[in-house]
Amino acid sequence: MFRKILFLIFLIIFLVFSKESNASNELTQFEIFTTKIKNLQGSFIQKIIESDNTNQMEQKGKFSFQRPGKFKWVIQYPYEQLIISNGESIFQYDPDLDQVSIQNLNEVLINAPATALFISNNIETLLDVRLLFQKNKIDHLQVKPKIENVGFKHMFIGLKNNMPLYLEFVDIFEKKIRIEFLNVSEIADFSVNEFDFTIPDNANIIHM
Repeated sequence: MFRKILFLIFLIIFLVFSKESNASNELTQFEIFTTKIKNLQGSFIQKIIESDNTNQMEQKGKFSFQRPGKFKWVIQYPYEQLIISNGESIFQYDPDLDQVSIQNLNEVLINAPATALFISNNIETLLDVRLLFQKNKIDHLQVKPKIENVGFKHMFIGLKNNMPLYLEFVDIFEKKIRIEFLNVSEIADFSVNEFDFTIPDNANIIHM
């Protein structure tokens, strides 16, 4: 179950980081971030909290992102986990299980309810994005799905200087996931193999 939650987190982040926005002028930072910034990297702290505020789990790692369609989400603590998209396929690698799950990116976008949010130029029909308030030059946004079965009830995003500070969402089971982004920076380009993934020898491969 937890690994399904992890994959959902990746999909939601991929949505936020990769789509163009048709939001109103009040969402200027969101518009700049989603339309003008191509290459991004940083680190994160991720907390998962149950509805009764128990069983808090903290994870730490790093990420890199390149439009269109490339993303790497690396959990380094308390265990290793990798989700990576090369623009054609999404790989989810679990070293503990020695298992690699592979999905065609286009099939994911078409078949999975949550990933229907990836459809380009239709974000305004899928998500309701609005500015809640501004404080200390931080835009605090609320995102609600307009369609059913997307895996989350609502989401909050904080941006400063056109960069993400945090992302928090509550899933359909009232589980809260909060991700704080650290050392986020835009770079000119990545190395040519930044988003390549080589399947380890003898790994169990699952095509989804």
